[in-house]
This record gives sequence, C-alpha cells and structure tokens, in this order.
Amino acid sequence: MIKQMGAAAIVAGVAATGHAQLFQPDSATASSTFSGSYDIGNAIDGSGLPAGFGPADAHADYATHNHWTTQRDPATPVTADLFFDLPVTIGTLHLWNHRSNNIADDPFYGVRMFNLAFFDAGDALLGELTGLSAERDIAVAQSYLFAPVDGVSRVRFTITENHGSRLYGFAEVAFEAVPSPTGAAVLGLSGLALSRRRR
Repeated sequence: MIKQMGAAAIVAGVAATGHAQLFQPDSATASSTFSGSYDIGNAIDGSGLPAGFGPADAHADYATHNHWTTQRDPATPVTADLFFDLPVTIGTLHLWNHRSNNIADDPFYGVRMFNLAFFDAGDALLGELTGLSAERDIAVAQSYLFAPVDGVSRVRFTITENHGSRLYGFAEVAFEAVPSPTGAAVLGLSGLALSRRRR
C-alpha cells in the first residue's frame, strides 16, 4: 500500500560547514549519452570537483569527462538511474547543474524541472518527489532536503524540462542520509508530495 505523506524540499545554493558525509552512487546508467567523453559516469565520480568536496565547492566549467550530456533531441523524459551496491538512507540530494563556458553549443543544457523516484533492492517503489526545479549555470550544489527514505538501492532522476536546449545534462550528484539545513542559504521553498511504502 502506498501512503501519501507531506514533505518539503529546501533548495540551498550555499552549503553549511559541518555537513554529514556525502556519498555517491556506485554505478549509473542513462537513457541517452552524447559520447563516451560525456557519459553518466562523469556525474558520479567527483570529476570537476576538488578531493573531499562538499556542497559549497564550485564545479569546474563544462569539459570532456566532467559532465553528463545527452544526444541532441533525445527521447523525453530523459532519465538517469543511480545505483547503490548496498541499500542506503537518503534525505538530501546535492545537484551540481550543467556549467557552460561557451564550449557547449549553448548554455541551456542544465536541468530546469525534474523528479526523483526511490526504489529498494527488489525494485519496489519506496517514494517519489515530483516537480523539483533547478537554476542553470550555478557553480555550487543546489540542495534538496526531504524526509529520509530508507533502504534505497536505486534512484531514478527524471529530467522533465531543461532551460531550452536540444541537449540535456548535469555535472554531478551526491547524497546525504539525513536533511542538514543548518547554515544553508535558502533560495526557495516548495511543497512536494512524497509517496512512501508503509512498512
């Protein structure tokens, strides 16, 4: 049985010091990839960010092997599936959106609207966040806080809209187990519906 629960997501442009340990997916697949130089692996390996990075660290501008980019005019919606070898608890997503430095065809690849869906090891849906929004060409992470979801083995990141390009993509994603809003600079607040499986 799926239970509808209220939740709120805070989009933070500047992260607090003393964040909990960030973690990243162990592997990922995407519905579209421009080439091996811009595959989804670039968005889960810390490329373009300093060692030991946190949400307040700026991502490097767009370059080969540090962003994920789709082919032109991919089938929509565009999806990225993010896998964990062992189940995790997730309460925060940190998204470094696409960074343009005019090497790309245009600066509008970045995510504008997206959804997140959380699945367990048996691929049962644990919960879903819809209607999330992101700003383009921001160097630091945009952070989304929500009621923690336990036992996550896969996150599906669905891009429903970009900022006007024929290509889609983002630079990096990372997660935290629990919401940690202390000290964050809040850019926006939106109400979201979180569906969770009743245990």
